[in-house]
Amino acid sequence: MAATVGCLLLLSWVIIHWDLDRSIVSRFYTTSDGWYLGNHQPWKWLYEYGTIPGLVLTVSALFAWVTCLMKTRLHHLRPYFLIIVLTTVIGPGVLVNGILKNYWGRPRPRQVQEFGGQWEYRHLHQPGTPGRGESFTCGHCTMGFLFCSLLVFRRKNTWIAVAGGTSGLILGGLLGAARVVQGAHFPSDVLWSLGIVLMTITSLYYLVLQLPKTHLKKPKPLSRPKRYVISGFLIAAAIFMSLAFLMHRPFYKEHDIPLTLASDVKQIVLKPNTDIVKLSIQYVDQQKPRIILMARGFGWTDAKHRLQKTLQYENQRIIADLIIRKKGFFAELSHELTLYLPKSVENKIKVELVKKEKL
Repeated sequence: MAATVGCLLLLSWVIIHWDLDRSIVSRFYTTSDGWYLGNHQPWKWLYEYGTIPGLVLTVSALFAWVTCLMKTRLHHLRPYFLIIVLTTVIGPGVLVNGILKNYWGRPRPRQVQEFGGQWEYRHLHQPGTPGRGESFTCGHCTMGFLFCSLLVFRRKNTWIAVAGGTSGLILGGLLGAARVVQGAHFPSDVLWSLGIVLMTITSLYYLVLQLPKTHLKKPKPLSRPKRYVISGFLIAAAIFMSLAFLMHRPFYKEHDIPLTLASDVKQIVLKPNTDIVKLSIQYVDQQKPRIILMARGFGWTDAKHRLQKTLQYENQRIIADLIIRKKGFFAELSHELTLYLPKSVENKIKVELVKKEKL
């Protein structure tokens, strides 16, 4: 535990001192193309499906624990499977997604001013406004690092421990890399996600269940009624975790709004009925004038996102009313606007973003 904390603090100091967070993520961002790798493979696939192996591991460990509970000859394996389940609940569940992401208030890379966003950059040790930015820490990669919990089997089966630790570092690292290139997290967010998972595993192994002291002791068998009650409770917990996973699926939607520019247009007014975390204007001749509204976040599998748009021309202005309507549950949802205009109108047309009253 002390070694893990010491390494985290040392690496965090290095990242802050040399400003490595911004230096690294800047390699995946350009003012013309934005986060140009974000929607390419394998990063998109990892973003959408990379957390599924961690969920499968957790549910499998839960049912393995129930099996060990029912069969006396497998009682000695109960605490090992329990650590995997509790690591998921405490690490990715409570500490990362429940507390830090919601209350630390660190803006994501794509939300800070240096990378086209609206908010001020914050180092990892500088908490911001709760709910305003969910960068610290990375929830996706914790579900990859979760495989490191198989290290607890090192006294029982070295191969399982080695395979679990290796696959956890690889999958968690890939998920973290995907979120970095997409502008969703800084490298330090990924680092601390790994640290939180490792500290959770270590605490459960040495302090809570104290397996080094008790691994040779035969666990006391439970009565049949207690076994059924506990089994029913844990099965319900597995169903709950599966539902929570389905309610937090990645969501992405892009709306394309063509524009017709009259020769006398001097201003474009954008009036969305929700907060816009990023507004960018691209002057290119290769595309026709248009507005791109991009929505991304997490929600229920059948969540819907619709846009009702109205374009009006008056007094040399184009007024774009953008009414966003959501259907279903969204755990997190942010919106970005990109305006594509011909180079010939650069410095001739003023663009203004005005928030419209929510309907």
